[in-house]
Amino acid sequence: MIPLSTSQMLPLFLPWEEGKDGQPLGGATRFEAKVASVIERQLFESEVASPPYNAREVFPWEWADVAARAVETVIADADGRERVRQVITLHRTGQLKAEADVQLWGALCELLGDTWPEWQALVRRKVTRDQIVPTLACQWFLRRRNGEALPLGQDRKLTEDALRELDPLTVQALGARIYRSLYGWDAAKNSDGPSPSGAGPTTSPKPAASASKARAGRPSTRKSPSTRR
Repeated sequence: MIPLSTSQMLPLFLPWEEGKDGQPLGGATRFEAKVASVIERQLFESEVASPPYNAREVFPWEWADVAARAVETVIADADGRERVRQVITLHRTGQLKAEADVQLWGALCELLGDTWPEWQALVRRKVTRDQIVPTLACQWFLRRRNGEALPLGQDRKLTEDALRELDPLTVQALGARIYRSLYGWDAAKNSDGPSPSGAGPTTSPKPAASASKARAGRPSTRKSPSTRR
């Protein structure tokens, strides 16, 4: 649930300083982040999407649109193209569940990642977003460490020096949790991952027989939350 009061502070602990029950271990560092208003959340998204980062979220239908445009060129066999189009449609609508379909989509992702410039541009945008969002989230909203205020600039954001003093893994872990809290994701407390963006290709070493010519890979099929825009 999204916190109702922006005067609240969000307590944060590093995942490696928590027990299996999610509670902080003795001596764990307690960080606190400012709870963002809805306007602040949208301004944050605007900064991420604007130059110099140009890291707007890549939505599932964008991957599907590019894949659909590429099919005619990268798949020579007419029957194969039709099968791939079916899988693209499943991905677009969030219904990519059968293992054979997932493997075929992953193989197509890897093929396009190797050969298709428009797809490669989406991958670059996603990677940039995955890297920059946690850092910017810390800069915008992180406020305290063990009860002591962290230094802020005139823009009321964490200073560059204060950011530099934090270990990069700490920034990634805290920033991911801060970002997830902007949308009220209950998983924020228990998620270690720094990747807050929507569905995009990742790789898998297990190829599907029907997709061996395209080199196998498996993308994440997590649907993007409808509350983002």
